[in-house]
Amino acid sequence: MEKRMIGGIFLLLSCVMGIILAAAMQIGWGIAGFDPTGTFETILLVCTALVLVFSLLALLGGISAFSGKSYGLALMGGIFGIFTIGYALLGSVFGLIGLILILLSKDEFEGHGPAPVPAYGAPPPGYPPQAPPPGYPPQQQAPPPGYPPQQQAPPPAQPPMQAPPPPQPPMAPGAEPAAEPPIEAEVPAEATEEPTAEEPEEPPKEE
Repeated sequence: MEKRMIGGIFLLLSCVMGIILAAAMQIGWGIAGFDPTGTFETILLVCTALVLVFSLLALLGGISAFSGKSYGLALMGGIFGIFTIGYALLGSVFGLIGLILILLSKDEFEGHGPAPVPAYGAPPPGYPPQAPPPGYPPQQQAPPPGYPPQQQAPPPAQPPMQAPPPPQPPMAPGAEPAAEPPIEAEVPAEATEEPTAEEPEEPPKEE
């Protein structure tokens, strides 16, 4: 069980003790055979009304502690629960215990717990930006207002695709495929030139 709910139980007990005290102040004197009059009666009525008001606030604080919606109302109920007094000061003791438990369980109320961690993406306003984990693709952010748009370079042109060769006609059954013409090897030009006969040298003439 959560601490705020235990604190709400003590606030409800403080409320019960206050109601018992208020009933005793109004009924007990008559049972004892004493009829208060004058100023004493006025003081007794005021004290009874105050105890009932404090008990009602302690009741509201206990209900708020059980629901966990309003931390302020539960805290106020714990404070006023101390003044319920109750039988043998039990109302004040229960109210004090409930107040301490509510103070210790502030995070259990709505709007007072830890802030949720947002998923990766656009953070909420005022939230510090977080770096993505390793291997996470980088996110492109929009440029600020008034910033000139960035032009991206066009992709390089791809070479045109060659047309596929025309399909060959189907061969008749039993026919042999046509022999491919032999590929002539290229002979270098130096090898094709015929060697020229060397002219004999003329002997020197004698004078």
